[in-house]
Amino acid sequence: MDLRHFFDGQQSRENAASAFLATLLEYDDEFRRRFLALAPVAPPLDDSLIWTIKVEDNEPWTTSLPDVEAGSGTIDITLRSASTVVLIENKLAPSAKRHGQLRRYYEAATGTWHDKRIVALYLAPTAHFGDSEVKLVEMCDAFVARRAGPAGADDAGSVSWEDIHAIIKDLSNEGRWFADTGMNAVQAAIDEAKYILSTEGQRGVVRDIVQAARESLAANAVGVRFGPWRGRLYDVIYTAKAPITMFLGTHFAAESVPPFSVVGVVADDGRVRLTISTTFALSPKGRKSHALVSEWARLLKAGSVKVGGVGEFRLQDGKTFVLREAFDGTANELVDLLVARGTDVLAFLSPYFALAVDAAGNTARLQLGDGQP
Repeated sequence: MDLRHFFDGQQSRENAASAFLATLLEYDDEFRRRFLALAPVAPPLDDSLIWTIKVEDNEPWTTSLPDVEAGSGTIDITLRSASTVVLIENKLAPSAKRHGQLRRYYEAATGTWHDKRIVALYLAPTAHFGDSEVKLVEMCDAFVARRAGPAGADDAGSVSWEDIHAIIKDLSNEGRWFADTGMNAVQAAIDEAKYILSTEGQRGVVRDIVQAARESLAANAVGVRFGPWRGRLYDVIYTAKAPITMFLGTHFAAESVPPFSVVGVVADDGRVRLTISTTFALSPKGRKSHALVSEWARLLKAGSVKVGGVGEFRLQDGKTFVLREAFDGTANELVDLLVARGTDVLAFLSPYFALAVDAAGNTARLQLGDGQP
């Protein structure tokens, strides 16, 4: 068996890598012991403690975090014991680094666990990638005050996927397919992220189409910010800072080695052939609204929903509604179709946006225009 398929497709490779690491930490005693010993903190983390491990932790302690980006309200992995909380922020790509992100998570954690030791770890491809983020934690007022106080044991440090790879290679247990294939997939994602995807050739055609659709949607959907989400096999639009995250975009074939050229998408006659994928799910921000969570549960229980003008979205992974469709047409037709899909889905989601209320008591705003820029 091989875990590589967990890193394919539209799902976040960082989320998949975090889930992979959390699984090793929870179920492989030797790996957990060596990982905790690896953390550059003093005193060392104690493997004799009983640890509870969570992925994409968005429980109430994160509610004080500013929503500076999609998904910013969740820490990738937490390990909790009776005396210690370990925060792990995981990055696979240099472009994913966000200034002060680890510090914000640390400060939020100290506001909740006053009497526990808080250890903040930045996990990145190489050893020193996260040093600047660690330094921001060490310089913040909460860290300085707690280090000088009775607890005195808070700490922060950088850990690399290179270190994790070394641990996995030395594991003594048999049947290591999970650790080996998962690490291979993580390394492949890291290697891919090193390269800036070229906008030449067929990828450039797709990039222009999706960009035109994003600009049109942004001009007609007041209260929503649309961001790009790009990878070797997809070019997607997503709703940032929204209570419901919609992903709308294109999926295609591409070469598996640099420069990862897109293949088989643009025909000689200029027609474009690819897959359109439209998905939506409750976001970390949306999960903070009790009214929205309650109403969203009805959709999840139904298992599928029909969106007027689009079709039937089926529930996958227990939380995401998905519709995929093949496309064969001109570039202009694809732009129009993406805009139509986005507009229709946002119209369907509009009542749910209205249920979301932020910490200041403001209702999420979503106003659709008349289709004119």
